[in-house]
Amino acid sequence: MKKNLKWVVLALMMIIGVFIGAIIGAITLLGVLYPSGEITVTIENQTDEDIEGLMTTFTNNITDIELPPVESGEVYSFNVKTVADDFYEGSMQLIYDSYSETIVGYIGRGYGGKVEVIIESIDEDNQLNARITHTVK
Repeated sequence: MKKNLKWVVLALMMIIGVFIGAIIGAITLLGVLYPSGEITVTIENQTDEDIEGLMTTFTNNITDIELPPVESGEVYSFNVKTVADDFYEGSMQLIYDSYSETIVGYIGRGYGGKVEVIIESIDEDNQLNARITHTVK
């Protein structure tokens, strides 16, 4: 009888393990198939001066986003919804004076993730020296 009980307990533990694994797999798959639809953009000003006139633009029909001044040593964050009816695929650029740099090369409808822009310096021609990383997908 004890041997049979051990096998029953072992079989139940295996079934529970498979069930938990299936739930975790389904949740992970849902996150991949249905991303958040929101991109969080963070601008960090590591220069010695306040930066005014930053803007993000999009190659699709989304309205440009004019950013408030980012003071020296400060961080500014904002969100972009990629599930809105007027959102189409495209890319996102950071604009400052005559400086323009693509910060996300491709954004599709429903994409989500984070963009981090760290502005380290501004040269005499108003060109930004920035490090840009993103996890948008």
